[in-house]
Amino acid sequence: MQRIVLLGGDPELIARESARDGSSAGELAALTAGAAVGTGEAKRRALAEVLTSRDAPAYRLAAISRGLFPAEQFELTQPLAAQWFARINRLSQWRQGWGLTGIIRAGLPLGHADDDTLTAAEEALNDPALDPTVGRALRDGLEQLSRQNRSWHAFG
Repeated sequence: MQRIVLLGGDPELIARESARDGSSAGELAALTAGAAVGTGEAKRRALAEVLTSRDAPAYRLAAISRGLFPAEQFELTQPLAAQWFARINRLSQWRQGWGLTGIIRAGLPLGHADDDTLTAAEEALNDPALDPTVGRALRDGLEQLSRQNRSWHAFG
């Protein structure tokens, strides 16, 4: 589903497939595909859910996070990457441990290794109020973003 939606397929496919496949794997795939829908409204809604939902289970938010930042949607989602980095630490106020780490790792905008995203990641890591769990997950992501950024600059 996610690939079809990313390629511009009808988002109604998600509802049809969800009705057909009621499994937990189907539910998580539908959440990821819903976040991958290529509209600003869908992206903002998914990002808000990830960053503000206190009641949703972490595995559901991680599934949504996986669909937020595909490289194919760079132009659409690049401004949201900075918002993600600026607000991700707030999750530590109501999440902890593997659930928090899982959401962060699933949502890291690794397909967005441009200078602005890299700067946003560095600013998040330099926040004096940064939760250690968030910091460890972000540090791992920053290493990968930095490598990708250097490659973009070296090879285009």
